[in-house]
Amino acid sequence: MAELEAYGLTVDPPSGWEGRIFRRAEAGEVQADGIPGAPAPVGERSFPVVHVATIRLPLDMADYGSDVVEDLGADDALVVLKEFDPADAGQALFARAGVPRPIAPGDVDPKTLQRRLEGQAGVQIFFHDQGRSFCLYVVLGSYDRRTTVVLRVNAVLATMTIATSAPASMPTP
Repeated sequence: MAELEAYGLTVDPPSGWEGRIFRRAEAGEVQADGIPGAPAPVGERSFPVVHVATIRLPLDMADYGSDVVEDLGADDALVVLKEFDPADAGQALFARAGVPRPIAPGDVDPKTLQRRLEGQAGVQIFFHDQGRSFCLYVVLGSYDRRTTVVLRVNAVLATMTIATSAPASMPTP
């Protein structure tokens, strides 16, 4: 897959991975990047989300992929980078600086998952970078295969870059 770039975020999914960068519509806004679903409630802001996975990514999946993780096989992974309000970058939750990479096999744990499925594991890390706040959420199809799959996830993380500001740009083809 070719490098993806939008909203000041860049990632280059390896061969065999699928990915996208999008932002859900805010109230009163037309969804411009083709992602279905209702806009954010009135008064709430919407921030970019990156999905990269070894499985097919449906357009209408949840931000953290809770509706697709059951499709992960033993050697599969889902990587989510979800942005939050830049004002949160100074909060304790986002105190860690920089994209968390590489992750180690010991970082993943079945208890970390937002939706626990037998045999799966993951990691969730909040951080700030370039004055922006994020959550990196990774789900592995198999805790037992974590050593191998984490290497593949780290190949994705190595390509992630974050610009100082999030321009209102569309993903590049």
